Amino acid sequence: YPGQNMGLTLNQVKDLVEAAPKVVGTTFTSIAGTVNPNVQIPATAKYILGFAFAGTPAGTDQFDLLINEERAIDNGAVEVYEAQAGKPLEGYFPFIRPVAGATAINLNYTSLAGGQTVLFQITYV
Repeated sequence: YPGQNMGLTLNQVKDLVEAAPKVVGTTFTSIAGTVNPNVQIPATAKYILGFAFAGTPAGTDQFDLLINEERAIDNGAVEVYEAQAGKPLEGYFPFIRPVAGATAINLNYTSLAGGQTVLFQITYV
């Protein structure tokens, strides 16, 4: 197994893989109004580390992020959380939240102009 050549035991390698960040994303097309793309993380996720937007969102697009019915972000500016060259360094904007197998993530994405391809990506462990 990879990692064993570093002198790690099989259990240490499994722990290393389990603790490694993973990414899940969803791609959608914006509309003139609000769209609610399907966002799901695996039941094995323990923590959301952060998220980022990519694609071609309009500069005025906004979003609400609800995690288990808690309004974690209200009227957030997509432009602030947009992945661009050199920003953010980690590949995501830190936004740590504990999650469990039945965590509901709702993204309400509002745009004045439709037809933009948007990628919403969550990094988790």
